[in-house]
Amino acid sequence: MSSVFTQHPELADYLDTTSDYTNTTAEFEADGKRWLLVTQKSEESGGQILFQYFGDQLLPVKADTIIDLNPSRENIDSLRARGLVGPAPEAEHVKVAATAREQVNVFSSSNGPDHGNLACVWAVRKIVRKALGRTITRTDSTSVLAEELEASLGKSLDESAAPAGGIVLSPTNWSSLRRSVRHGHVGLLGPRVKDQDRIIFSNSSARARWEQNFTLSKWRRKYEDSSGLEVLFYPIPAVAMALVSGTAVGEDMDTASGTIVAPPDPLAGEGPPAPRGVVLDYEIDRAANELPISRPQAHKVATWLKANFGTKLEAASAGTPFSVDLLCAIACQETAYFWVGFINSLPVQTIVERCVLDASGDYPGTSRSVFPVNTAAFRNKLGDQFTGMLIEEANKTRALRNYDPRAWVYKGYGIFQYDLQYVLTDRTFFEGKQWCSFDACLGKAIHELKEKYRITGDLWRAVRAYNGSGASATKYANNVMTFRDWCAEA
Repeated sequence: MSSVFTQHPELADYLDTTSDYTNTTAEFEADGKRWLLVTQKSEESGGQILFQYFGDQLLPVKADTIIDLNPSRENIDSLRARGLVGPAPEAEHVKVAATAREQVNVFSSSNGPDHGNLACVWAVRKIVRKALGRTITRTDSTSVLAEELEASLGKSLDESAAPAGGIVLSPTNWSSLRRSVRHGHVGLLGPRVKDQDRIIFSNSSARARWEQNFTLSKWRRKYEDSSGLEVLFYPIPAVAMALVSGTAVGEDMDTASGTIVAPPDPLAGEGPPAPRGVVLDYEIDRAANELPISRPQAHKVATWLKANFGTKLEAASAGTPFSVDLLCAIACQETAYFWVGFINSLPVQTIVERCVLDASGDYPGTSRSVFPVNTAAFRNKLGDQFTGMLIEEANKTRALRNYDPRAWVYKGYGIFQYDLQYVLTDRTFFEGKQWCSFDACLGKAIHELKEKYRITGDLWRAVRAYNGSGASATKYANNVMTFRDWCAEA
């Protein structure tokens, strides 16, 4: 084990442990800050986690198949307006499928990111380029690729409709709040053969070459069952989805992506990408922590909420300025980072019950300005029994997140996060575990939103006031409005 893991054993909590990964580390300085990059490699795939030093403490910033220094990209709406968005024709899929098979054990990814260890997206785009003579993406990130495919082609296909030569994708899923990483992978589909398991071609990290290394059932066991990741199916897109400024559609530019963060590459701070700057690409968590989940995840959250609670959401929002999509958006902002990965594995009621989040005031480096500022303050005022019950509930959620138990009272309760500060006037909600009821949580959220709207007379300001005040509340409201638009697409 490297010395950094000896000094910081807590880093192990963030690593993907679903495969037999080997881990390497690199420390460097950029933008006047200290960084640690952890690279994980297994037989089939790999990924990276980027940490930043805060004094002697290391905290995660982002994770992906590769921490990519991403170039500027042309907006997908511009491509759509020019009629360049859509699936490739059937004949091109036939070519891709044939090339994918021909290149098995022939095509080397050793020139790709990290000498092939992190080259799953890189290899797919190179194989497609061999077949079609054009580039379909600039990214080497499974998560960015998923966003690009959904933006240009819509929702994932059913596997039965996915053509040979099409894309199978399980994007990396991680949030600094969720803690442990689940590295994803991407490959190209073989044909469907009656009564036989469908084959998949993809890069092998261990051997840095293109292989027929999966069947669909093996892929689902590894990425869906073991890692809890989505399994998405898409046709080959008809155009490069992420264009480097100044290049033509389909023009290749290897140096535009696939750059691994290492000394002395700079990292950008907060804010949008500069036209010629190098910035960390948006992932599950952006470096500035602006959005807690991605657009595809927001679609998944909204679909789940509408399927399970659509009638209740419609009834609660009727006659108010607050649409069903806005309520879904608040859940996206408040709690979905925690439970979106459990949608396919946990019962609906369990997800609702386990929305016990926010360790502020007790987690190192955090503070609260309202009661209770920490667990000791809560215990002092409300006693051991009440405190012990809330600690027990928090630890049930911590167990789902692969955290060790802590003697902490958490501060946010329910799918819309009713804050523990209200315990002094609404003790029954917390002591009676009413956050386990979706109806009770929805009622609290609607009541608070109505009151804020009565005071402000404006939807955006009401959402901002729902969170509080200051710059963080402004960012909160902007995030919710973004999520509202994404939820409307679901």
